[in-house]
Amino acid sequence: MPFMFRGQNLDAILEQPLLAPDSLLGRASVVCANIVGDLRDQWARHRGGTAQGAYASAKGAFAGVEGWWSTRYNDDAIIRTLYGDVAATFMERFQPARKEAFYIFTRKPSLDTMLQTSFPLTYYHRDIASVFHRHAHSLDVGIMRSRVFETAEIMLRILYGNMNGPWRAFYGTRTLVTAMLLGLMHNRLLRRLPYQTGARFEYNQSSVAYTLLTFSGIVHATWVGLASGDLQRLMPGWRNHPRPAIVFPEADWYFVWKIVGSCMGLSEQLMPSSYAESEELLQAFNDSDEILRSDATIRPILDVYGRIFEGPPGDSRWARFRRALPPKDLAVWLAAIKWAEVRRDLENPFDVFDE
Repeated sequence: MPFMFRGQNLDAILEQPLLAPDSLLGRASVVCANIVGDLRDQWARHRGGTAQGAYASAKGAFAGVEGWWSTRYNDDAIIRTLYGDVAATFMERFQPARKEAFYIFTRKPSLDTMLQTSFPLTYYHRDIASVFHRHAHSLDVGIMRSRVFETAEIMLRILYGNMNGPWRAFYGTRTLVTAMLLGLMHNRLLRRLPYQTGARFEYNQSSVAYTLLTFSGIVHATWVGLASGDLQRLMPGWRNHPRPAIVFPEADWYFVWKIVGSCMGLSEQLMPSSYAESEELLQAFNDSDEILRSDATIRPILDVYGRIFEGPPGDSRWARFRRALPPKDLAVWLAAIKWAEVRRDLENPFDVFDE
């Protein structure tokens, strides 16, 4: 059946590679070509002599962006170039929304959902499963652990702004260029090789849209379930979790995820703007051939993923994730979580969040 979203048949764009012409990365490649070139060079330097298809951690490339000593890479400068006369209006919405999205991302319901549900769901996408089956090292538990940890940290960097300490006051946040680097990295790693003429791109509009949906819509679904009490009634693991005492910032959440997706090269046509649209898009994927129907196809992948989080029964995925993190990485997460709380308390002193 056709892939329908917002009343449009999107079959024609699912297999298209990034960059989409209507994406921020597509536009930046034209009007910010020097910055996009710097990002490509950054990845090339980081990747060095690593063979095509071989695994090497990407964390250093993203940490390196934080060390660029120029204000031309900050979000204000990029947005002024991309949006011109309406840049100020865009920035007035972007920074508050980014802060809210960062806060929600670092709360326990979001982290547990991301680790328990979002990551495993991505493996059901036909192209993502294909990457794992094509590279034997993908089923190595050490490499799987590294990939999960670095993906989670890269998303943390994107939502935080990828600039720390006092330098943030001088150089601003770098959400946009960090998300662009993530798109460029995957475009390079999973590009179609010369001998694969006519083959489907593995990093395409479909696989990226579905991946981001598992982080945005699936996480939001948990908050909806907690707020209604349905999750506590139906899922034993959530039975003792209180209902959230704040209203989920739906508009800000999807606004930021759309910016992230667009910076990665994703078309506007495949990004939801609300919870209702995220549910519609998820249904479109589940009804299509983009998503594998059988657990058996990806069972080896899920088994390896499960081994990352071995621990006492009853422990949450976030608790097991914390124990598995190297001390330096754990310090990054704990500092980010604490800073999200402190910042929100300072800006919203009368808004109580009950977790």
